[in-house]
Amino acid sequence: MIWKRDAGVKAVENLMKKKGRFDYVMLETTGLADPGKIVNGVADSFDCCSTLLDAGPIASMFWLDDELQSSLYLDGIITVVDAKFGLEQLSEKKADGTINEAVRQIALADRIIVNKKDLVSDGDLSRLEDSIRSINAAAPLQRTTRSEIPIEFILDLHCFDDRMEDPFAVPSLPEPNSGQSHHIDETVQTIAFTFTGKVNISRVDEWLQQLLWEGVIPAPQKGDDSSADTQSSPPPEVLRMKALVNVEGSERKWVVQAVREVYDKQEGAPWGKGEERVNKVVFIGEVFRELVL
Repeated sequence: MIWKRDAGVKAVENLMKKKGRFDYVMLETTGLADPGKIVNGVADSFDCCSTLLDAGPIASMFWLDDELQSSLYLDGIITVVDAKFGLEQLSEKKADGTINEAVRQIALADRIIVNKKDLVSDGDLSRLEDSIRSINAAAPLQRTTRSEIPIEFILDLHCFDDRMEDPFAVPSLPEPNSGQSHHIDETVQTIAFTFTGKVNISRVDEWLQQLLWEGVIPAPQKGDDSSADTQSSPPPEVLRMKALVNVEGSERKWVVQAVREVYDKQEGAPWGKGEERVNKVVFIGEVFRELVL
């Protein structure tokens, strides 16, 4: 399936003309789709939202699309994993050496559904979930039979707007080099960290632009000898990034999101009285061994 941006945008715009006739727009895509192209579009909506099942090539028109944002916002990305064939799909190697689609789809997910749990043993299911968690430790996961799932698990997620209270969706995330479970492609991993203090939002922009656009890991400026940037070989690929940061001069939590080379930042809810202002960051991606934290 080849989805052209103009055709996709036009189709959704036509749908928006029928306001009041639906609550959600749910887009289901093919299992072979590249999820990294899904998320360049809609934000800030008051009327409806879009939840994507089995992330695919359509979302490149969403999240930051100015023409559509008055009607839609991107609610979240849901990846459905086949419990019987999931491990086999994760182990597939692409001829060009790039990350296969199954790994990308898991890495991009805000929610993960492991379906057909009745067709595999508990041991096989645990091994599959360990492999999924080694790729994306931040997304809540549910096992299902025939995709029977509580509706609140897949709708009204607000994973891409200022209502996202905390990027840490799972209570326990792995620390860098923690040695937690590994999957076939060990280059894709979750790195989570926290730190205190206030953040200069302009510096965040500069740092993310170097990392996402230039493939350069910016080094912290501690002196003349350590201010040089680190060029990773191959360069790091950020599949997904979420952060909650304490910005200088602001009494609100700032939410920062990135999907591959696209990122956005916006003010969220106010910090609570007496709440500890801790910066929280999650990276999901490839070749992060040289990431300077």
